[in-house]
Amino acid sequence: MKILVTGAAGNLGWFLTRHLLPGNHDLHLLTHRTELPTPLGEYPNVSVFKADLGDPDSLYPACREVDCIVHFAGVLFAPRPERFLSITNIEYVRNLVNIAQDVGVRKFILISFPHVEGESTPDDPATGRLDGQPSSIHAQTRLAAEQVLFQQTADSQMVPVVLRPGMIYGRGVLMIEAARWLLARRLLGVWQQSPGSICWLSLIFLPAQ
Repeated sequence: MKILVTGAAGNLGWFLTRHLLPGNHDLHLLTHRTELPTPLGEYPNVSVFKADLGDPDSLYPACREVDCIVHFAGVLFAPRPERFLSITNIEYVRNLVNIAQDVGVRKFILISFPHVEGESTPDDPATGRLDGQPSSIHAQTRLAAEQVLFQQTADSQMVPVVLRPGMIYGRGVLMIEAARWLLARRLLGVWQQSPGSICWLSLIFLPAQ
């Protein structure tokens, strides 16, 4: 297959890229401002494209002749997310889906997360529905992006896929490294939502160094 990975220079996009490199797939790697962590000139199956998801015309070269898009690109850790998430999480997806449909991409995989359904517990787990009522702006805009993908592909040949991984563990993963930083400075706290309420914990065991 010919696969386009957006956000290929980012944290999870780069993990997927490294996983796919030794295979037989042709890879289109989409970057914006961040350079790829490692030069890939020795891989004949790799093409790197610089583009801006806010500029639809810039996306055509990367999307042409592609079979599948895996969409990671976005902004995660930045102040005042309400200023930009409706653009980076929703409009960027809309732009990319439009161009992908225009050039005949067959499958679009959107990377999301379970919180789009709102708070979940072991007794009330996420079920994959699209009618959640999340409280955070991150989850609200991710849910809206999922809805955009399914709406725009409803009458097309493109297959929409949404993946909602809860947590991806491993050295170098941004969330894990953030936890290491907080633990080292004794800044990682746990609290209850209200007095007497149950607090669900997800324990991350990290090596001492």
